[in-house]
Amino acid sequence: MATEHIVKSFDDELEALHGIIAEMGGLVGGELQAALDALANRDADAAAAATVTDETVNRLEHEIEELAVRMIAMRQPMADDLRAIIAGLRASGDLERIGDQAKNIANRVFTIVELAPVGIEPDVIELGIMVREIVSDAVEAYVERDTDKAEAVRTRDVEVDRRYTDIFSEILTLNTENSSRATVCTHLNLVVRSIERIGDQAYGAVIVKDGQIVGQAPSRVVVNTDPTGHAEMEAIRDASHRLGRADLSGCVMYSTSPPCAMCETAAHWSGVSALRYGSDIQDGGRPRYRRC
Repeated sequence: MATEHIVKSFDDELEALHGIIAEMGGLVGGELQAALDALANRDADAAAAATVTDETVNRLEHEIEELAVRMIAMRQPMADDLRAIIAGLRASGDLERIGDQAKNIANRVFTIVELAPVGIEPDVIELGIMVREIVSDAVEAYVERDTDKAEAVRTRDVEVDRRYTDIFSEILTLNTENSSRATVCTHLNLVVRSIERIGDQAYGAVIVKDGQIVGQAPSRVVVNTDPTGHAEMEAIRDASHRLGRADLSGCVMYSTSPPCAMCETAAHWSGVSALRYGSDIQDGGRPRYRRC
């Protein structure tokens, strides 16, 4: 009976963790949509209102940290249970950063509405809506433990990167053709960068050793103009930098979905002991050398 009580208590706490993450996802999705609506309607007042939930998002992230630490300290979870808690911590950090990017977009609107439109704004808003839907689906995949939806999120990020590149090139052309557009083009470019970074936050990786996070990162392919900047590669680089060595023996890598051949091979050569991925934290075993 005591064991059943402990298990039920842990399950209740894990459900509470998932519930807070779902609430955070709804709030940051709302922030992003409000910022996009303010840009579409050229409404500075609406842009100001778009940031009012930022403090709530930060408070919820703090609640998740406190709950996760308490669960680890009191329950001493192992294997899948520990992985589920760490995944929740990672998700809350990503959502908090998404909220920050939505706030950045809203702040740019204040300047953009004072300047003449340049015609690219509808494409920027369309990209933002695409990313908002990706964030929503990523949160749902986590809460529902839906691996198919998680993999679909990864696939759609490729389209976001392509659209981002096209819009960036168009903004550059508009600025080159007419230097008087420099200010508005600069702010629109920063908006697009924030949108793309939000899309990258929907896919990430974290590396854990002895119950401690030693490396973590989102995808940085477009932000750094680096085709090798996949989340897993960036997390390996971060862990190696933090630990001061290239050997990551004893470390476990967690990622949103199965890594590509390049990333799994990098994990293999770095000595990563095991891979975990997917919304239900599947066990991917030891990384293997794979021909790219």
